[in-house]
Amino acid sequence: MGKVLIWFVIIISTVVLYCLMKVKAESDELYEKLVRKHFYGRSDDIPASDKTEHLKGCG
Repeated sequence: MGKVLIWFVIIISTVVLYCLMKVKAESDELYEKLVRKHFYGRSDDIPASDKTEHLKGCG
């Protein structure tokens, strides 16, 4: 009975940790989109080359 309980706890903790990591990854992705939208005024439709285009005229 003790071995079954230990395996049950291991499996449950693995599932809980997996779910927490998945939620954290989604949260990080949403935060990154929010920061991009805040700093660039638009969302993912900006290609990487356009982000520094306003700096070309300086210097």
